[in-house]
Amino acid sequence: MEWLGMAVREVFGLFVDDVPFSAALLAWTAAGKFAVPMLPIPPRLEAPLLFAGYAGVLAASVLWTVRVSDEGRP
Repeated sequence: MEWLGMAVREVFGLFVDDVPFSAALLAWTAAGKFAVPMLPIPPRLEAPLLFAGYAGVLAASVLWTVRVSDEGRP
């Protein structure tokens, strides 16, 4: 049965490399699905708001990666 767990982890690793980044994208998508319709914004601004959130998550991930990789430098 141990081989099954290893196989599942390997397949998951093929599709998801950075778990926190993927989780943040899923959370932003869920927020866009459930919270944005409750906000008093025009429908034409929903897509740019979703894009801005994705860009913010990407920028935060890049900055975090740079900061972590610089900590190991002499």
